[in-house]
Amino acid sequence: MDTKEIKRRPFLFRVAMAKGVMAGLNTIWNSKQISYRTKLNVLKTCVFSFVCCETWTFKKSDREKVLAFEMYCYRRILHLNWTMKVTNREVQRRLDTKSDLIQI
Repeated sequence: MDTKEIKRRPFLFRVAMAKGVMAGLNTIWNSKQISYRTKLNVLKTCVFSFVCCETWTFKKSDREKVLAFEMYCYRRILHLNWTMKVTNREVQRRLDTKSDLIQI
């Protein structure tokens, strides 16, 4: 995407679009027959592609929003509510994800 595309679609709008895609795939997230590995692949290809582009440079606040959205998605896949008090590291351990969506 070029700079005009980034400016035309504010970052928070892109996160909202990705949440819409996430909600549209509820049958996949709720399915017990689909493995977590397959769900992660769907998440990376269909949802995370809406949020960021590899060539973008993020401000610190945008980076934090992307990481928060990433954890929201992981918790949704694992059926973890925010009141369950499960740490982000534990969520990543359960899904066996090593790195964040955005590399430092």
